[in-house]
Amino acid sequence: MPRFSEPNARAAVKMRCANGVVELIGSGVSGYVYGHDNLAFKVIKKSCRQELEMLLYIGTHPNIVALLRFHYVLDMIILQMPFCGQNGYTLTHRRGLKEEYLQKQAMHHLFRGLDYMHTKGILHLDPKPENVFYHAGHWVLGDLGNAQFETNVRGRKHYTSYYRNPMAAINVPSKNTDIFATAL
Repeated sequence: MPRFSEPNARAAVKMRCANGVVELIGSGVSGYVYGHDNLAFKVIKKSCRQELEMLLYIGTHPNIVALLRFHYVLDMIILQMPFCGQNGYTLTHRRGLKEEYLQKQAMHHLFRGLDYMHTKGILHLDPKPENVFYHAGHWVLGDLGNAQFETNVRGRKHYTSYYRNPMAAINVPSKNTDIFATAL
């Protein structure tokens, strides 16, 4: 069986695209993200299927990235989502998000998405500007690779340390940890 790698992930996504042209737009510990037209394809290791399970459990919400479909290919899972464009880091740090209305809208939308996840008993465990997107007039939370059910949180090192609530260093993460990180 082929080993999980960027070339194998790219080839699996290309098979799903009409013209086969895909662009690597991101990568992380568990996989790669490719863009094609108005779609994003996140390819993760099959062993990291927790993100798929969380997206399926959450369902649809205007402030959480939508899962359009998913495919199992060898030792990979391909998550097909709308391409949401630039992330919150790019929009705020590189271009500047100077309009007060947009800043308030971002916080309102992100806390709505977070509240929805929390009412379903799920902690995001990594809300940060790089995992926030502006798409079709809505701010959405993305990258649920660290998300866990609140009753099953394992370990303490889930957050990017800069965004971690100081209390998370000595306690098991909670809803308050997500709220603290989102507010930063």
